Amino acid sequence: MSIFSKDKLRSYKAQQKHIKKYTIMLVDDEAPNLRILNALFRDHYHIVEARDGQEAYDYIRECEQPEKISLIISDQRMPGLNGTEFFEKIIPIIPETQRIILTGYTDMNAVLDAINRVQIYKFVLKPFDHQELTMTVERALESFEMRRTLKDYHLSLEAKIKERTIELELKNQKLQKAQRQLVMQEKLASMGTLAAGIAHEIKNPLNFINNFSGLSLNLAEDVRKKLNHNKDRLAPEIWREMDEDLENLAANSERIHRHGVRANSVVSSVLTMAMGQIVTPQEINLNSVVDEFVEIAWSGKATKEDLSVFQLEKSLDERIGLVRIVSQNLGRVLINLMNNALEALINRLQGEPQHQPHLKISTHQRESSVEIRIRDNGPGIPLNQKERIFDHFFTTKPPGCGNIGLGLSISYEIIVDEHGGTLQVESEENQFTEFIITLPKDVVDEHSRT
Repeated sequence: MSIFSKDKLRSYKAQQKHIKKYTIMLVDDEAPNLRILNALFRDHYHIVEARDGQEAYDYIRECEQPEKISLIISDQRMPGLNGTEFFEKIIPIIPETQRIILTGYTDMNAVLDAINRVQIYKFVLKPFDHQELTMTVERALESFEMRRTLKDYHLSLEAKIKERTIELELKNQKLQKAQRQLVMQEKLASMGTLAAGIAHEIKNPLNFINNFSGLSLNLAEDVRKKLNHNKDRLAPEIWREMDEDLENLAANSERIHRHGVRANSVVSSVLTMAMGQIVTPQEINLNSVVDEFVEIAWSGKATKEDLSVFQLEKSLDERIGLVRIVSQNLGRVLINLMNNALEALINRLQGEPQHQPHLKISTHQRESSVEIRIRDNGPGIPLNQKERIFDHFFTTKPPGCGNIGLGLSISYEIIVDEHGGTLQVESEENQFTEFIITLPKDVVDEHSRT
């Protein structure tokens, strides 16, 4: 224990005005000692007092931010918890806090034990000199500040390392994605070359079909004129029979010519895309395009499958006028989505003969866009497949079924990249699947055109 004069205390306080305020805890079971220590440090530090080790421990344990205690000065000999035992209990709570023990000569063995067990900053012998104690406190707080700065630096360094690791991982992911895209582009380029060759070979016989179907129409009309001119020379039954045959021949030729022209247009689009040519969007009646390609898809599937029990519902919003689109490419999307829907309905019907297949095609005029919806009551899409259906080469069909998983990915690119729209899917297993095409509202009022 040390006795200080008031003059010495005032002199010390005047010299220490520059010291930054920290929080110091004073722990001593003797009230006079607490008063002296408090008077020595209270003008420059925030002071917390405790009358014994247990009280100090309870305060630290219940404190919301005990790490703000920068230094603890504790007496060694106290009832209950002594200084060493008290420090031992608080180290797990506030390991960075500096620790000073006040002790007498008779407690040297306890001091050595404290140094080994609780790593005190320093022990100060009683009676102590105030200048020695204040210098010890300053050095202890400097050490505390250095430890805190070093800890902050380590935390900052760890954060930067983590941030850099995440950055490198993102770059690596981007690189891998770019590599996958490059491989995909190589595959698509090869397929484009193959498609161009096939389309070129198909185009020649299509031209013969279109030319001769057109000639057949003209020939049928010429024969009809000759038949009518010689009507009086033929028996009525023979004339009617020939007239009906000519009518059927003309109708068949007209259908062949119409679908041949359509097929030729599709082949031309394939050639254009394979050669990398830019297709210019045109202002076309959206409902007409939807109706036309839905019929093509339906008719094409009906030639291979029995669709007699299928219900096809069309609901086309008459408010939709002309929309700026690439009709052939949009048609490819519609045919692909229709084929997928019909195949899903066929598969469900095979497993559930009592199921009533229903396919609904609808268009809608929205405030800033137009929508095309294709909804079927087929088996639905499993959740684990739903997230991947627009990926290149993803397919649920087994090998050898003629499906390589490009239909939906190409459809997605046509709608999103080419038309600036969106292609989404909503589905519930054993309930429905609905594909939603959204196109930007670039509509021309058909009635205002001159």
